[in-house]
Formats: sequence, structure tokens, C-alpha cells
Amino acid sequence: MQPLFFAGGSLKVTNYNNFLIIRPSFCIGICVGLLLLPMQWVLAWFLASAIHEFGHLLVLKFLKIPVLRITLNLNGTYIETGYMSPMRELFSALAGPLAGFFCIFASSCFPFLAICGFALSVYNLLLLPNFDGGRAVLILLQLLLPEERAETAYKWVIFAQSLALILTGICLWHIWKLGVLMLLACIWPIIKCCIIKIPCKHRKQIVQ
Repeated sequence: MQPLFFAGGSLKVTNYNNFLIIRPSFCIGICVGLLLLPMQWVLAWFLASAIHEFGHLLVLKFLKIPVLRITLNLNGTYIETGYMSPMRELFSALAGPLAGFFCIFASSCFPFLAICGFALSVYNLLLLPNFDGGRAVLILLQLLLPEERAETAYKWVIFAQSLALILTGICLWHIWKLGVLMLLACIWPIIKCCIIKIPCKHRKQIVQ
């Protein structure tokens, strides 16, 4: 699950009475998981996701960035925050995957949690829009290059990785005969983030 942070631009929000929002799709996703997967895998994935988000929240708390709203849905967890500088946004983006990698140290006692934590971190580090890795790379490019060149470079990064994921899925499907599900698993991140939609130049800031 990847959080969403808003930064740059200007947008005033005054009503944040509902701090935590749980969408029906989130509950449906849990029910489907319980029907299709063993209980230990569902619990391990849920706990790994919670650790991932806790990593984001812990860094936001340390950096004294206000958390305005948390939304849970089938597509991920979205954390809306107050304004933060690009460097703080970079740290907060990488905090979630880093927290997930710490699950590996629990492999002897909780092997399912270690596997799910590692897989979730690697998944979120993909350099695609709305993923932690993609957001981190975009911030780095914007710090190193002019805005126009940074966005152009990021488009090429998206194209290269999307092509690599598609080719990987086709190779695994052909070599190991793992079926269409393996191909879909490799290209699902591309479908999820809709690579045709490139992030706008000016991001939005939410202030209290």
C-alpha cells in the first residue's frame, strides 16, 4: 500500500472531521483475501501493511508534519498531510519500505510476516507513479534537474521500467509455464498506476 502526500502549490482545506476513512472496497478486499488465501497469509500481509504505514507515520511524526486524514481502500492507503519540503517528502516516502524490510529480522519466528514485508517493500519501491519508489525518484530528479527536464527524465524512467516489467512477465510465462496470472502479476503495477497519466507539474499543498 502506498501513501499519498500533497506538496507544492496552494490548496486550503478547513474541514477534516473524519480523520480515518475506511472505504467499502477495503473491507471487500479483506473478505476476498480470506476466501482465497490461508488465514496466516492474510494476517501476515495485513500486519506487514500496517508496519509499512507505521513507518511513514513515524517519520512524519518525527519531522512534525501534520497528518490530516488517512483513507483505507482496496487500491492502497492514502495519507494526506500538511506541507513538507521535497527532502522531507523524500524521507517520508522511503520510510515505509524501510520499515517493511525490518520484517526480515523476524523470519525465524514469523516467516510469513518476513516474506510479506519484503515483498511489499520491493513492490512499493517500483519507480512508477503513486509508488514510494516512483515518488522518491521524481523528487530526486526535481532536486537535480530543472522542472521540465526532470519530468521528461521521469517519463523515460517510467517507460523503461514498464517495458522491463512486461518483458519479465512474458519471459516467466514462457519459460516456467506459470500461466497468465504470472504475466498479470508483473504488469499489474503498470495497470494500477495508469502510466499514461503523468504527474502534473505543480503538486498540491494541503494546509490547515
